[in-house]
Amino acid sequence: MKVELQWQSGLRFEARTDRVSRPFPVAGSGEVEDGESVGPTPKELLLVSLAGCTAMDVASILTKMREPLRALRVSAEADQTEEHPRVFKAFHIVYEAEGEGLDADKVLRAVHLSQERYCGVSHMLKKAAPVTFEVRVNGAVVA
Repeated sequence: MKVELQWQSGLRFEARTDRVSRPFPVAGSGEVEDGESVGPTPKELLLVSLAGCTAMDVASILTKMREPLRALRVSAEADQTEEHPRVFKAFHIVYEAEGEGLDADKVLRAVHLSQERYCGVSHMLKKAAPVTFEVRVNGAVVA
C-alpha cells in the first residue's frame, strides 16, 4: 500500500494512492481561510481512519447478518500527552446503531469481530495505546 502527496501551495496537498487513480485534495489545518481551518490535522485524519475502518467492518458484518440497520454513527476520540511530541495515549470509540428490530447482541458481536479480528487500524493503534469502546443500539447502551 502506498500513498503519495504532492504539494500544491501553503499547507495544501494532492494525494494519490496506488489503489485510487484520481487525485484528491488534502488541506492542512494550519492554513486558515475566512477564520476557519481548511482541513483536518494529521491526527484528526488518524481518528477518521480508525472510525472509518471499524465502521465499514460493522456495517458489512451486520449486512451479512441481514440485520435491519437503518443508521450507524461511529465516533472516535483520543487523549493526548501534555509534552511534545504530543502523542495519543488512549482511544475511545462510540458506536450508535439504529434500526427497527435490530438485535443488540448481533451489533455487539459485529463490533467485537471488528475490534478483535478485522480492523487493521485499530490493531495497529492498540500497540501504541489502549482502545476502548461503547455500543448503543436504538439509544440504549449495550456495552
